[in-house]
Amino acid sequence: MLFPEFAPDKIYGMDGLWPMAILHVVFAYFLTLFTIGHIYLGTTGHTVTSNFKSMIEGYHIILHIESNPKGEKNGA
Repeated sequence: MLFPEFAPDKIYGMDGLWPMAILHVVFAYFLTLFTIGHIYLGTTGHTVTSNFKSMIEGYHIILHIESNPKGEKNGA
């Protein structure tokens, strides 16, 4: 522990390090879920690596899909 003299001796009848240890584990789980979630969202592009490639290169290629709401062929 970095500054053990600042840890309280007792918190709610427990030793002062237990609540700090529990808080540490809770934050570790949230950080792990945060990281996994962001890696997953990074793989949801056109291809698995397209979003990561965009982050490295600094630009994103946008694919346009033409749609005709009336269902007619283009040029008709």
